[in-house]
Amino acid sequence: MKRICIFIDGSNLFHNLKNIWNNAKIDFTRFSVEICNKISIEFNEEMKLIRTYYYNAPYDRTAEPEKVKDQQKFFDMLNRLSKFETKLGRLERRGNIYVEKEVDITLAVDMLSLARKDLYDIGVLVSDDGDFKSVLHELKDIGKIPVFAGFSHTRVLLNESDLFIDLRKDVINKDLFTDT
Repeated sequence: MKRICIFIDGSNLFHNLKNIWNNAKIDFTRFSVEICNKISIEFNEEMKLIRTYYYNAPYDRTAEPEKVKDQQKFFDMLNRLSKFETKLGRLERRGNIYVEKEVDITLAVDMLSLARKDLYDIGVLVSDDGDFKSVLHELKDIGKIPVFAGFSHTRVLLNESDLFIDLRKDVINKDLFTDT
């Protein structure tokens, strides 16, 4: 039985869900199970979900206080899920916009660190961000199976992964959305 860890670029997932379905409220437990099921079918082998990691940055309390409460409720809900861990970076103001800091690098370090500790066999990256190509390449080099789960066919991620899961076609459906 192969062990799976899922690493979710939260902001990337949120924006894709909002852009495609105009709704970002999904059942993350079912989402993780659906990804494992898809991998199990592709490899014709039973899979065991070790943990899902979710990476994001909280809103700035001073700039967007109305959004902070809802986001904190969301993070609290995620933290109550079984086999789920939330890791937060921070937002940094650059002119009129905010950029995430310590989010992508934390995700990348965790993917590699947990792989080197042999805590999983299959690492699933949920992101369309091509900056993660080196992480997927390194996973292959240390004998792990990198899986890219995204909404686009980002060429650099496709080239470095052993399996592509098209979230739009293979995982996300109306039953995955929730009211909470």
